Amino acid sequence: MESPNEIIQSIGKRASGKLGELKELRIINTTTQQDLMAEEVKAEFEFLDGTKTKMKEEKQSLQAVLNTLSEHYMYLQSQLDTYKSYLQNVRESSEF
Repeated sequence: MESPNEIIQSIGKRASGKLGELKELRIINTTTQQDLMAEEVKAEFEFLDGTKTKMKEEKQSLQAVLNTLSEHYMYLQSQLDTYKSYLQNVRESSEF
């Protein structure tokens, strides 16, 4: 998994590359380049913020599932212990 710095660096390189392509095609000039770069960075950060929010929601959902599974596991352990105790009592009573 990439660190936040690596992600930002990758985004910056990608944005610079795209701006270079546009400059080569003479679609943009130096004065509009800064505005376009700022818009690209802003859009990318908004996308990443949305992704981060979705990941937090997914984490909370998965945490709730994990808690439910953990509770069910404890219930099943309790049932198993009860059944083992029952079997032990049956064995002891059949010995007499």
